[in-house]
Amino acid sequence: MLQEKSLSFSELLRALKVNPKVLNDSLNTLSSYELIVKSYQHNVYVLTPLGRLAAEEGLLEMRTFTDQFLEILQKREDLWVRRQPR
Repeated sequence: MLQEKSLSFSELLRALKVNPKVLNDSLNTLSSYELIVKSYQHNVYVLTPLGRLAAEEGLLEMRTFTDQFLEILQKREDLWVRRQPR
């Protein structure tokens, strides 16, 4: 979400539909790992270069996992179709 543009707390809250405390705790955790910073000048949260790298890597891993999972499902369906009596 922050990959596309910087967002304020209220924008993140609306988009994610989570409890404010949960969002605040999550933002603090991300900040402690230096994945995001708060721009007080513009009152928004911004991904750091490390945060961008982590997000990109996470998306690549998710795509790889999804592709592998879909392959497994396809193989299972192919086997299931072959086992059905005609």
